[in-house]
Amino acid sequence: MKSIKRIALIGTIITVIAALPISVLARPPMLFARLGKGGNCRDELGICHVTARSSMSGEPRNVPVTGQIERNTMLIIFGGKLPAEAGEIPIEEDIALDDATSKLLGFKAVTILHGEYTFSRKGTRFGSVRVKVNTTK
Repeated sequence: MKSIKRIALIGTIITVIAALPISVLARPPMLFARLGKGGNCRDELGICHVTARSSMSGEPRNVPVTGQIERNTMLIIFGGKLPAEAGEIPIEEDIALDDATSKLLGFKAVTILHGEYTFSRKGTRFGSVRVKVNTTK
C-alpha cells in the first residue's frame, strides 16, 4: 500500500513540474553587461551592451549578469560589484542583443529599451535592475 502511495505522489510531482513554464525550471543564462553610457560606452555608470559572448569576461568594465525575461521586462542580476554605488541605472540608447544572446533567452530578437531604471539590492549580493524590453518570438 505504501509503494502505491509513493508512486501516486511521484506521479503528482512529475505532473506539477511538467506544468511549470520553462523559465521556472531553467537556470537563467549567464551573460555579460558592459558598464558605460551611450553607443560608445563612455566611462560612466550605466549599461551600454549585453551579450552572451564569454570573450567579454576579461575586460574591467564587463560584469557577469544573469538575465531572465518575463512579459515585457528583463531582470538583470549582477554577478559582480559595480564600480560605483547606484540608485538608478541609466540606459541612454536602446540595446539590440545579438542573435545568439536573444536565442539563449528564448527569443528571435530582444531589444532593451532606453530609460532610467531603479537599482535594487533586495535578495541579491551585488544588486539587480529590471528593464523594459521588446521581444520577437
